[in-house]
Amino acid sequence: MKKLAIFDLDGTLVSSIDDITRCVNEAFEYFNIPSITKDQCMKSLGHGARSLVISSLEYSGYTPSSDAEREDIINKYNEIYGLCDQAATKPFDGIMQMLKNIRKAGYRTAIVSNKPHPLTLKMSQNLFGELIETTYGQSDMFPKKPDPTIIKHLPSEFGIDASESVYIGDTDVDVMTAKNSGMRAVAVSWGYRSRDIIEAAGPDYIADTVEELEKIFHII
Repeated sequence: MKKLAIFDLDGTLVSSIDDITRCVNEAFEYFNIPSITKDQCMKSLGHGARSLVISSLEYSGYTPSSDAEREDIINKYNEIYGLCDQAATKPFDGIMQMLKNIRKAGYRTAIVSNKPHPLTLKMSQNLFGELIETTYGQSDMFPKKPDPTIIKHLPSEFGIDASESVYIGDTDVDVMTAKNSGMRAVAVSWGYRSRDIIEAAGPDYIADTVEELEKIFHII
């Protein structure tokens, strides 16, 4: 029987925090805003680019003088990140082999991210090629996570029952997304939230290593 594995991207499949932090700080530098740390940037991730910038501004201690200025800062970040060479963004160790193994075992694969769709698609194609069959980033087509609309849509796109589908992510937002869809939730602890936070969200499984994640695929 075919099964479907739906993955979050940043913090789950790829380590992207260095590039994201650099681009946030480049945008802030343009407006003479104090920089933030990688840890602060990491805590701001999970809800999309807009939320990332707004939360990062709070960490910087800077308050925009108007809604228009805040929008200018968000747009500058999107511009800079859109042009970023992503040189420091790479799959976590073991991810490529894990994807190859679960594809051989019969799993279909997809990515759903709150990163803007063009960037999500570009990263998915460049890093994973045919190992990921379908990719959705944030767009006007579907609400962002934890809204479950796109997650609920994907099983039918593949002709697979939702009961044979699982969502994998590294944040409480991802666990909420899976729960909101009625899908099983697998959380990974190597990403952008502490183990305590993802445990509190109540996933069905937690994987501390890529090897543990692959074992979970064989028992669900």
